[in-house]
Amino acid sequence: MQIRNKLFLGSFVHSKTLDELDYLHDTAVCVDRTGTIVAVERDCDEPKARDAVFPRLGWGEDDVEVVRAREGQFFFPGFIDTHLHASQYPNVGIFGNSTLLDWLNTYTFPLEASLSDLTKARQVYTRVIRKTLSHGTTCAAYYATISVPSTNLLADLCLAAGQRALIGRVCMDSDLSPSYYRDPSPPPPSRPQQSIAHIHRIDPTASLLRPVVTPRFAPSCSLPLMRSSLPWPTTTTSPSKPTSRKTAPSSTSSRPSSPALTGAKDPPTRACTTPWGFSHRARFSRMRCI
Repeated sequence: MQIRNKLFLGSFVHSKTLDELDYLHDTAVCVDRTGTIVAVERDCDEPKARDAVFPRLGWGEDDVEVVRAREGQFFFPGFIDTHLHASQYPNVGIFGNSTLLDWLNTYTFPLEASLSDLTKARQVYTRVIRKTLSHGTTCAAYYATISVPSTNLLADLCLAAGQRALIGRVCMDSDLSPSYYRDPSPPPPSRPQQSIAHIHRIDPTASLLRPVVTPRFAPSCSLPLMRSSLPWPTTTTSPSKPTSRKTAPSSTSSRPSSPALTGAKDPPTRACTTPWGFSHRARFSRMRCI
């Protein structure tokens, strides 16, 4: 199916700063085949766009898909979720009266390990992608599992659904994780590289997907893993290999063995860094006014 240019018509709301909203009523936004916004015209309806804007852009009238906001709707930029464990979606709302590490061992690690079954993984990942898109999240930084095939499947599904995503195979090898769900220490470098190669292969231009180097969190990773086994970005590879990390998941976590490698401090702090590196592309959602 050929991708067409798109004309969005209606009201648009976006944030110019953290505390300032901009409202664009009766506006036309033109998005080309690559997903790039190429024109924003205020006080513009479809006839005016066809007469004045299309010729300026070199667009043929028959090569444009028109998307109109219905009465009571407006467009807004898609949300970006910078930290999302796709593999934990079935456990949403489950915690109880326990510590984080107990919760991980009781609920999370068994669930994530079970997603080595690709049939189950497909069901879970499909649900989380559909749910996030339905709520306007058009870009997400996903943690998968330690399984390469499961991680690769998540990338396949995001690409098929048209959701922009940074996807990382989770890396961890310390005794904070159960023996049935951890990397060998140190893991073979080929393991994280396999998912990186797969994502580059299915989306070579990075139009939607980027692979992410993903240590689970600093205390779960040994010094050899952090120092030599992960394909960290360099001045020549970045931003093709962004990095997603948590220094510590909670104030009760152990301090990393090498703060110099993680930037962790005492007391432990929470951090997640994700250099995006994407060009500015259009991802709109529609919302109904209440």
